[in-house]
Amino acid sequence: MSMLNCNILPFHETGDGPTSSRWEEWKGQFLAYLALKGVTDHEELYNALMCFGGPDVRKIAKNVEITGNILDNRYRAAMEALDNYFSPRMSLRYERYKFRQLKFNPKEKLDQFVLRLKTQAAACNFEDQLDQMVMDQIVYATQNDDKLRAKYLEADVTLDEMLKIGRTHETVATQVQEFRSKPTYDGIDVQELQAVSHSGNTLKDKGTCTKCSGKHPTGDQKCPARESRCNNCGKMGHFARCCWKPRQTFHPYGQQDKRAVSESSNYPASRFRGSSSNKKQKFVRELDDVTDKVEIRELFHLDNKRRVDAAVGGVKLRFVVDTGADEDVLSAADWKTLKKVGFKAFDVRKGSKKIFRGYGSNHPLTVLGEVDAEISIGDQACSTTFFVIEGGNCSLLSGRSAENLGVVKFLNVANSIALPCIKGEI
Repeated sequence: MSMLNCNILPFHETGDGPTSSRWEEWKGQFLAYLALKGVTDHEELYNALMCFGGPDVRKIAKNVEITGNILDNRYRAAMEALDNYFSPRMSLRYERYKFRQLKFNPKEKLDQFVLRLKTQAAACNFEDQLDQMVMDQIVYATQNDDKLRAKYLEADVTLDEMLKIGRTHETVATQVQEFRSKPTYDGIDVQELQAVSHSGNTLKDKGTCTKCSGKHPTGDQKCPARESRCNNCGKMGHFARCCWKPRQTFHPYGQQDKRAVSESSNYPASRFRGSSSNKKQKFVRELDDVTDKVEIRELFHLDNKRRVDAAVGGVKLRFVVDTGADEDVLSAADWKTLKKVGFKAFDVRKGSKKIFRGYGSNHPLTVLGEVDAEISIGDQACSTTFFVIEGGNCSLLSGRSAENLGVVKFLNVANSIALPCIKGEI
């Protein structure tokens, strides 16, 4: 007996899918393996079946009876008993009914569909009519493309020639779909090129991001503009300097009409919006409602703010230098970057005992946590506590840390008179 290696898994009666299909698949693998090993003796074939089949096969194969027929043997009787038990013969009409019900699955290729047809046709006993039956079913199943069905009907061809027609049609359809997709130039989205052109910027190379002008490819997961809102169009995903829409310009108060200078008023004309020479003071007890025409203006914005690259715990991030900020702030996007890349820190805490408010707002910001870490720029380094703010557009470097890192320098004027603090409500 040839040397056999037990690399065929035992057959189990219970499992996923119909038992008959799984048995036919296992039997095909078993027969192919024995043919490869050159096993032809009936007793060796029976012993291999008992060895590889497993408990569910052995309980049936061991009870077979051999008749006096000279052509009969234990292996042949065992395989016949197993076929009758695991794969009882179904009605040909039912199998052919199942064949006629086969249709294309969504996004299924022609060759994949033909393979399913031939698998089902094996139980239909079509014999020499197999190719004709497969061709008829292909024409019937092609229901969503009348032009392709017409080609099949016009050409009286063989199965191989029909498959060539179908494959060519699929290839052309894929190419047409690519033409309809967004146009690209040298691997860069043409719409993004136009966006940069409209905003007045130029794309120097493929390594320049069209969303933030940073030195990384467009679409990089670490792009600082991914969770930022444009100050020009109000949409998420890009900075105002990269916005493709025309810049919105606002006239400062007092410059809308230079002729509106009141010579008789004791107050500067710049304090009045759209003032004219015939403006007179009046006694006021009620206020006119002018909210029907709202004009949006930004008092605080991050455009043209100085940005610096600094390393936090060994990971390079970009900060906006805010000398008016009391604390160092990490945006949620940069915090995700630190956690994804991994960084060094002295301590990390969830939440915070401090409450922060944005410029001109009374609503507190959500503090996700505190991070005690070292920040460095070049050879300068210092330790600080970063506060992770939910929904922040960028990370801020406070005036204290900026001074420690040599980014800014504050001048101390001797005998300076402090300006009076303005308090109260308007």
